[in-house]
Amino acid sequence: MPTQEEKLDRLVDLAEEFLIEHILLQLDPNRPPRIDYNQLDILLGWARDLIEWADYKESFSFKLEQVPKRGKVLQEDNFKKAAQWFDKFIDENFSDGRQAMILRQNREMVKNLQTLIHRGTIEKLAAAQRQNGSFAGCVNGSQRHGENNCHCRRFSIRELKGKITIGGTKLRIHEGSNNLGAGAFGNVEHAFNPRENKCFALKQSYSDVETSAVERELDVLQYFNTLPLQLRNHIIKLHEWKMAHNTMYFLLELGGNTLMEYYRQKIVEIYGENYRYGLRVDERLLINILKGAAQALQQFHQHGIHLDVKENNFLIALNENQSEPAPAPESTETIPVKLIDFNDSVIHSKGHVAHTQLMRTEIKAPELRHNILSNKADVWSFGVMALSIFHNDNYVERAAGNLVADILQEYREDEDYNGPLDQVIKACIRENLDARPTMDIVVRF
Repeated sequence: MPTQEEKLDRLVDLAEEFLIEHILLQLDPNRPPRIDYNQLDILLGWARDLIEWADYKESFSFKLEQVPKRGKVLQEDNFKKAAQWFDKFIDENFSDGRQAMILRQNREMVKNLQTLIHRGTIEKLAAAQRQNGSFAGCVNGSQRHGENNCHCRRFSIRELKGKITIGGTKLRIHEGSNNLGAGAFGNVEHAFNPRENKCFALKQSYSDVETSAVERELDVLQYFNTLPLQLRNHIIKLHEWKMAHNTMYFLLELGGNTLMEYYRQKIVEIYGENYRYGLRVDERLLINILKGAAQALQQFHQHGIHLDVKENNFLIALNENQSEPAPAPESTETIPVKLIDFNDSVIHSKGHVAHTQLMRTEIKAPELRHNILSNKADVWSFGVMALSIFHNDNYVERAAGNLVADILQEYREDEDYNGPLDQVIKACIRENLDARPTMDIVVRF
């Protein structure tokens, strides 16, 4: 009878096998799948959560060695919960999954792919392989030689079999895959306009009558489209939209990685894989990234309050080739960032009503409990976000609201944390909203 630890380890291995199957299908769409596409797509979210928690669990000793005080917040509960959810889903919906997913034909390929999974390159692997010919010995480069790709090179044209028209723009999409993300109201897919040779993000949101959150996002996006470019260049651009069958389709400018994803990616590139989950690894790099996010929020504050400031609502801005910036390690240049997701936002001139009761407790400023609304609430959330990235610990996803409050209080009182970025973060998370800086001040740190 396997022990609990052995069972958890086997579940992590199985989750990796599902992600490997996903990668192989991206690299070679003509390869006969061993899993139904719909089942695979559903399983990917569970698999990613489980692997993320497994990596996080393995980093406990490293984190405790660096900052012993934080031991009380490094719990295994969420890892075990993710394992239980994944295990239950497998048993109820895909009972033969364990046998079907055991890869034995090419262990070297599996080893390489598992390494890439832990480097957070799951979604980028196919695009990198097509661009460079081969990647870590996984697939022969000639397999893609001469094949046409979309502009950002994420997909080959033949993979984009789905078709949709938004406001007169004919697009091709990768069907059955929420490949850019998902949220409370829908999902986001990659879309390609062959005529313009340009890639977009296609956000599909299901209309919510109670809060009108989807309609609010459309109102905000359309408002910013009326402004001169220099007043909205840090806000994601809406190109087209349509409503069909109670679903709102937003055709948006394509963005890059989220702040945490980009930071971790650069840490691995500069310092190596062992530092991917390290704390306070590169303050200068993170300052460059956070300055870009601060500029975006500063620009939004000229017109309203965002009310959902967290790291995955900022995307790295892409260049004209639709690729991310690649600054030198010693660079002090600000990384350009775009602000997204405006379901909860308010524009002052529009007279929008704020639905603060829907905000996540973990990022909610204390004054909002008393219905005191100002852009200083976003500053508080920005501080929580910055601390989460600096300490490589996503408090919004991993901790309950009360635990986040305890973490912030402990951090504020710790005089050992007194570097330049610490001073800005501590200023942003002051209990007294009048003592917090504006984003105009934050962008100058």
